[in-house]
Amino acid sequence: SSLDAGAGGTVESEAGTTRVVVPAGALDDGGAAATGSVTVRATAVDVGSDSFLVSGDYTDSTTASLEAFGAVVLSNTRNLDVTSGSTLDVRVPVSTRASAPPATATAYVLDQSTGRWVAGPTATLTSGSAPYYSFQADRFGEWMVGAPLGGGVM
Repeated sequence: SSLDAGAGGTVESEAGTTRVVVPAGALDDGGAAATGSVTVRATAVDVGSDSFLVSGDYTDSTTASLEAFGAVVLSNTRNLDVTSGSTLDVRVPVSTRASAPPATATAYVLDQSTGRWVAGPTATLTSGSAPYYSFQADRFGEWMVGAPLGGGVM
């Protein structure tokens, strides 16, 4: 959805399970406050049905194997960054093969240069008919909510 880069706004799926809230002043355009129109996308990834839909090898920066509980790709049409000290409020639907997703998990962002997932903020589960995790993202990119596995990758 298109929004004013300086004023911010909310981008949400029709079902409301995938959402990103961009606060006013949270977008950076090469070191300056972003202005003008920008299209922001929050695309949920159904990792519960096909684990090959996300990039990387399901390992973190310490090479621990990870289990995914949901994923989202955050992007924008102008290659803007999130201003240092700002965050985007992200909601990602639960998509997992796990019988009971945990109440909290880690939001990981993909390091495209290594193909590994870097641990970020805590994601909190909201249960209900359309459960989702919410977390604060400090950048655009490919995000996965997950946790280290005790054994092999599922």
